Amino acid sequence: MRIIYFSYHRSKSLCPSASNDGFLHREIYRGIPPRVEYTLSEMGNSFVTILNLMMEWSEANVCPDGYHNPYLHNP
Repeated sequence: MRIIYFSYHRSKSLCPSASNDGFLHREIYRGIPPRVEYTLSEMGNSFVTILNLMMEWSEANVCPDGYHNPYLHNP
C-alpha cells in the first residue's frame, strides 16, 4: 500500500471529499509542522480492482500501439 504525505494545510484542500466519501482514511499527527497521512480505506482498496480493469481496457482499446504503462511495477 502506498502512503502519501501532505502538509496539514495542503491536505485540507486536496483530499477532503475522498476522505468524506470513505475512500481514504485520514490520520492527523500533531506536531510542528503538523502532518496528515492518508491511506486507502477498505472501500478504497476494493475500488483498486475496478481501476485496474479500467486501465487494462483503456490500454487495449484507447492507447496507441507500443504504449508502456508507467504505473506498472514490473514493466
